[in-house]
Amino acid sequence: MARMPGTIWVGEQSPRTPMSRYDIVCVHTIVGYAPAHAAHFSTHGDGRTEQSRDTLYRSAANLDGNHRIIAIENEDHGNPFPAWGGSDVPALSDEQVESCARILAWAHHEHDVPLQLCPDSRPGSRGLAYHRQGCDGTFTDGHPGRVSGGEVWTSSFGKVCPGGRRIAQLPLILARAREIAYPKENPLMAVTEKDFDALAENVADIKIAVGDVRDALSTLRQKEAQRFQAQIKELRGQGKTDRQILEQLQAEAG
Repeated sequence: MARMPGTIWVGEQSPRTPMSRYDIVCVHTIVGYAPAHAAHFSTHGDGRTEQSRDTLYRSAANLDGNHRIIAIENEDHGNPFPAWGGSDVPALSDEQVESCARILAWAHHEHDVPLQLCPDSRPGSRGLAYHRQGCDGTFTDGHPGRVSGGEVWTSSFGKVCPGGRRIAQLPLILARAREIAYPKENPLMAVTEKDFDALAENVADIKIAVGDVRDALSTLRQKEAQRFQAQIKELRGQGKTDRQILEQLQAEAG
């Protein structure tokens, strides 16, 4: 199974057709409310993430690319989104950007999807993509659709999914995914030269303390040995055999 920790598993919603490989994480917009079971994952406006399909199996969100694409559908209706219509899709919420980044980081470690922007929908393309890259149409917002030789990811001509504002957020998702996948050392936790000096002093103190304990134990053993020798000498003076002396010492020790 390939289910992402931290997501809400809603039960397998696919016919269980296996994936061929893992090249892309693709961002969609639902034009409605989450979840959208055609995709592997769906994010709510507040960042909650539901998984509808194990990533061992294909989604139904990218048509000819389903065999190699992990799909994320993103809510765009209800709180915190404004009312909208047509192609005027609102931006992802901050919480959705975070959730998409976490999915991408997980897909990178789990399925080796590269942490890079996907250039187009051609069969060898890899990375973080948006649905429109596999859509035919005339787009004027600076975010192109399907290029020559690209896979067809929808049969709907002119489909803007996931919307220009959301496409523009892909670099934010990618940057955050890289931070999650490979977190930098927390500067507050970095070890300084001063810390090493203090550690060396503590080690020296410990060695001194251990040496003191060893000296004390050695002195104690010497005193115990001297006491036993004196006691054995006294018992022999009383005419006791070595066996009797041993039995008496064992009884006293017990």
